[in-house]
Amino acid sequence: MNSTTASNTQKISLNWASPGNHFPTLSLILPSQGQHVWIALSQKEPAQEIYKRAQILKIIDNENASIKCDDNQNEIINVKADKIFPSTNHELHPKGFNDMMDIEDLNEPELLHNIQQRFRQNQIFTYVGPTLITINPYKYLADLFENGTLEKYQEAITNFELKDYDPHVYAISAAAISNITENQRPQAIVISGESGAGKTETAKYAMKFLTSITSTL
Repeated sequence: MNSTTASNTQKISLNWASPGNHFPTLSLILPSQGQHVWIALSQKEPAQEIYKRAQILKIIDNENASIKCDDNQNEIINVKADKIFPSTNHELHPKGFNDMMDIEDLNEPELLHNIQQRFRQNQIFTYVGPTLITINPYKYLADLFENGTLEKYQEAITNFELKDYDPHVYAISAAAISNITENQRPQAIVISGESGAGKTETAKYAMKFLTSITSTL
């Protein structure tokens, strides 16, 4: 995973260390019976899943609830409130959210689920406000990088607004060019991520867009 931001005055920081936004006690933000939530799984052993979708069956007290996991309707377990996180109705958003700032309850399980949901549809780009999160697909996705896609963002650099266009590294580059021409201010595109996250390829496509535009200015 890498993140890309075009900015002239802002410093964007994403902290993945703390899940946050759980139900501190069930009496403060009371989930109702039948509500779908996320529960944090035990991390005693490595696992592919760290959160599961579940349904509240009963509020036992301010600190505990009885739930059943969506993938095992026959198993009913008790879970502490600090392991329960609000969940969006994902049936209303089968393709996920382009911008995760639009998620009503943005927390770690919601963020991870949205990215996974989009990745399964070969949508490797997702906004978090002005920041673009990219998941390395380890394969070439022709639809995302064909000439028609490049041209769509090239034609839109005047008064460019990120939210008006699908998430893409070209969109970040277009926003930078637009801010230069409209606001006459220097711009920086910051690309960060772990080794193998795809930073080099992301930088190549960002530069491809920038050079295609600046050669015509």
